[in-house]
Amino acid sequence: MLAVPIVLALTLASDPLSALEAKADGLKSAGREKTYAIRREIGEGVRKLVSQDKLKSGEDFRRAAKVWPALDNEFEDARIRYELVLVAVALDDRPARDLIRPNWDSLMAAQGRPQRFGTVLEAPDLPRQPFDPVPKGVEAAYRGVPSTSTADDKEVQAIVDADQAARQGDFTKMTVKQIEEMVEGDRKRLARIKEIVTGPTLQTANDFFNAALTMQHGSTVLDIVMAHELAVSSVLRGDTKSARWLAAASYDRMLRYGGHRQRFATQYDMEGLQRVDTDGINDRMRQAMKCPTLAQAKKRVLR
Repeated sequence: MLAVPIVLALTLASDPLSALEAKADGLKSAGREKTYAIRREIGEGVRKLVSQDKLKSGEDFRRAAKVWPALDNEFEDARIRYELVLVAVALDDRPARDLIRPNWDSLMAAQGRPQRFGTVLEAPDLPRQPFDPVPKGVEAAYRGVPSTSTADDKEVQAIVDADQAARQGDFTKMTVKQIEEMVEGDRKRLARIKEIVTGPTLQTANDFFNAALTMQHGSTVLDIVMAHELAVSSVLRGDTKSARWLAAASYDRMLRYGGHRQRFATQYDMEGLQRVDTDGINDRMRQAMKCPTLAQAKKRVLR
């Protein structure tokens, strides 16, 4: 008679997410007065697993994202859920790829921005959800549609080479004229990349990465949103080098543009690392995105 409880206890010990999944399943039959309490238990449970570094694999992060409940703050809930999915994708959990589009749309909607993939369902009693669709190339990458070319685009490469060359040297020693020339060059490169992104040019992981690297130097929230989408497209196309870091950096920059604290600790100003919100995120997640640990990020000195 003791065998089943012992087996169950061992299962829960080796797979702590299973208990939270059981609670989530129980929500379907829970009364209204118990639903909120159960959701809070699940949310605190996921936070605890993250803080104790219990989530290891892409599958773990995907499962944690799927049980993350709706609590008090729509933006915070959408943000944490999206980050869990993003890390699962970075760790090459294939099923997580189907979750990234709807969770990105949910995060956009939670910030009052148009959804990008049209996955957020409309409710009869709510206003129509604004929709600003991603370029077709990004849509194809997110949906896993195979690229039609294995050759990197030479113009995109030339643009990013010029973009990076303009950023060599010590910014603190640049003259006003040099800064103005860099800004004007950024404007022209960004305008051309925007034209390219809307067409069929971008195919390879490197194409998407190069476009993202240029786009992140834009001046609007949509520029940074697109930079993130392009970086994620590069990850989905198989980039194993820098696209994960760029996805994290563009994500942090987007949060900063919206008045929120960053999450992956990638953004600096002249005084050092900008403020980081550490709730529901840990160094394993940062390292999955090819970012330094928080302690390492705090020690970095910009020159």
